[in-house]
Parts: sequence; structure tokens; C-alpha cells
Amino acid sequence: MNGLSKISLVGLSLIALAACSDNDDKPIVVGPTPDTSAPQISVNDQQIMADTMAVVIALSISDDQSATSALSIVASSSDQAIIKDDDLIVSNNGDVTLSVTPQQDTVGSTMISLTATDEAQNTATQSFTLDVLANQVAATQLITDLTVTGEDQEPSFINAIELNNDIESDAYFDDLFTK
Repeated sequence: MNGLSKISLVGLSLIALAACSDNDDKPIVVGPTPDTSAPQISVNDQQIMADTMAVVIALSISDDQSATSALSIVASSSDQAIIKDDDLIVSNNGDVTLSVTPQQDTVGSTMISLTATDEAQNTATQSFTLDVLANQVAATQLITDLTVTGEDQEPSFINAIELNNDIESDAYFDDLFTK
């Protein structure tokens, strides 16, 4: 009897679908609603220090139909001299992070663009500003050249970093700057 009930229900469902079709030009779609919404990306502007190893930034990326771990996420930089695309590494195991490694001895701003694609091939792109800031260093390292006037009154340049490494005592500095 259970087998007959199931057949009856299936038969009734097909009859109901056929009865609901008023217009033969419009097919009746039976099944899940197609995914037409793009993933959501949220990230604020970021600052990192120059000459650092990889800095990891947590990203907020989600989708209403696809699991976050199923999203394809790509990152790119607008200024390859500051951050190369190869130095932007996205990790997505459900929690999405972006590992950023700035180029050696560079400071400045670049736009990082993130593009997320879900299983239905819907895409979203969000950009944020990434500032690479100069490291704070000792004052003698910030001064690269000093000008002193010799006996001939012609300016001569000395490299403060090399001078700092070569000087045995502070008395040498006193002699240079007291006149």
C-alpha cells in the first residue's frame, strides 16, 4: 500500500504541475533557485612597516550560497614596485587571510584588489589602500650625509652611517661640530 501511495503522490504532483501551466511558451522551472548573488568582501585600509617579512591580514569574505572555503580569491597590487602580485598570498580554509610581503627598501601606497568568485561564477571585487611605512630608526641612520666645512671653506660630505661605525669615541664628533 505504501508503494501505491507514493505513486499516487507523484502522479498528483505531475498533474498539478501540468494544470498550473497556462502558457506553453514559459517553461516551469522546478528545482533550486539559481545563485545570482556575488560574494561579499569587506576590508579596511591597512598599514604595514617597510622591510618586514610577511604580514598576515584577516579578510572578511562570504557568500550566501557557497561555503567560504569554496570561494576562489585572487589578490593583485596596483604598484608592483611596492608590493608584487607574487608577494600577495591568499589562504582560504574557511577563514580568509592575505599574506603581504613588501619589496625591500620601499615605502609608499598601493591599491590591493581582491576578487572573489563563487561556485556559480558570480564575482565581486573590493580594493583597499595598503600603506608601507618607513621603520623608525636611530637618528644617526636617518642622517645619510653631513656637510662640514674644512680649512679651505669648501663643503665636504661625510657618510654618517659609515662615520658612526668607524668612530671609537664621542670626542671625534665634538671636534667635528665645535668651531
